[in-house]
Amino acid sequence: MTALADRLHAFFGRFTSATHKDVEGLVAAIEQHLVPVIRGAVHDALTTVEADGKSLLDQLKADETKLATAVAAEVAKLLGHGPVEPPTAGGAA
Repeated sequence: MTALADRLHAFFGRFTSATHKDVEGLVAAIEQHLVPVIRGAVHDALTTVEADGKSLLDQLKADETKLATAVAAEVAKLLGHGPVEPPTAGGAA
């Protein structure tokens, strides 16, 4: 905080007679207000990303199963065999 307070004091010192202690108090007040707000926003963003990631993973697994079934059916057709059983959820045929 002191580096930020030093820089702000140097900046504000050009325009006002604010003391370094005043600037430190301002920085502390801002930090006390912003830190919880920023943490909340980051938590909300991470929660959303996690939900989106899980949804995407579920969709990829469903697409993988569909693709495996389609490939197995096509290979069976090419080899002249009848329909094949779709793969299990674990991916084993």
